Amino acid sequence: STRSDGSESGVGSESNSYSDADQDNRLKILSESYAREVLNLIEIEKEFINQIELGVQLYSRPLKHYLISSNEHAKLFQNIEKILAISRYQLNCLQSLSERTIISHIGKIFHEKVQLICEAFNHYISGCPDACLQLKQLIKCASFQRFIHGNNSNLTIEQFLQIPLTHIDNLVNQLDTLCCTCENANDANYLLHVLKELRQCSLHVSSIESSTSQHHCTTTMSLNSANGISSSSSMNNSDNNDIIELQNRLQFSQNIQPILLTGHNRHVIFSGVLLLQNESKNYIETWTVLLNDMLLFTQRNAIDTRLKLVCNAILLSDIVDFRSSDERQDALIFLSNKPNLPYKIRYPSKCLQYAWQTILEQRLKTWQRSIHDESSSAESDLE
Repeated sequence: STRSDGSESGVGSESNSYSDADQDNRLKILSESYAREVLNLIEIEKEFINQIELGVQLYSRPLKHYLISSNEHAKLFQNIEKILAISRYQLNCLQSLSERTIISHIGKIFHEKVQLICEAFNHYISGCPDACLQLKQLIKCASFQRFIHGNNSNLTIEQFLQIPLTHIDNLVNQLDTLCCTCENANDANYLLHVLKELRQCSLHVSSIESSTSQHHCTTTMSLNSANGISSSSSMNNSDNNDIIELQNRLQFSQNIQPILLTGHNRHVIFSGVLLLQNESKNYIETWTVLLNDMLLFTQRNAIDTRLKLVCNAILLSDIVDFRSSDERQDALIFLSNKPNLPYKIRYPSKCLQYAWQTILEQRLKTWQRSIHDESSSAESDLE
């Protein structure tokens, strides 16, 4: 069954097996969903370009030879026009392909320029603390204040300088969505590589925003508040909002232990379809959510957005092994010290197999490494 928004819904009963007809129907839904998300990606790029072009016209170009020095201009606006040029190129590449061609080339298009994209954004992100400090100093000048408040635009200079930081998160989220529904194995591979690189930029944004909000941007942030603009600290709450929404959607049957997701600095790493073997040895379709510290197997409600947990949440710390099954190449086994494990899972497609396998392995290695680092730190403290 499908939900009203056209997205796939989970099997209504745990006893329903996964048939060929179900797979054909699911693949059709995924294809239609993927095409919609491609259009959303293009709209995200268009909106970003339009906003940056407006900011350049209002602030960067006029101030290049007016009121402020060339050094102040370079520190304030950095390489924002280079980022604009890169995004224009990406959009032209996307729009130059036909609807039939583009759905299997998204990953390749971004992969060809991902190094250039990351270098440009990382350069901008790294310079944000100095840019924020520079703006704080310039705002003290009455003539500068008259200039930035005299253009009667809804786009403030603070908003303009924040746009590239917001865009990286938007781009990562949209490409992540595309990766979940990509049916082309080659392009899915490209998308995973692109996501790996862009997520590093996104993490860079978080660390810079935390530093900036604490040390440099008191004046700027107060101006944002006065104009009704969300501050960087508010943007950092986006993960919290996602977790709150997920918590509100979860349902627990009597045999499932309820969990509280909020209040533990959790965030969603990946989500998508996985097939889980139930007690009757049938594979049921689940919507699986990978958090930074746990894995949730759920089934979607056919009527609304509720998610019913089909088994207890699996903490990553409880997973002691993760490997392919000897019986089927597309089946994985989770081994744990918990009595209700192992769980056997299958992938509904080769594309999702590669995506899930890569991300789960990477997440588990990251988790195990963090635990090892904490243990080493504790041992050194004792010494």
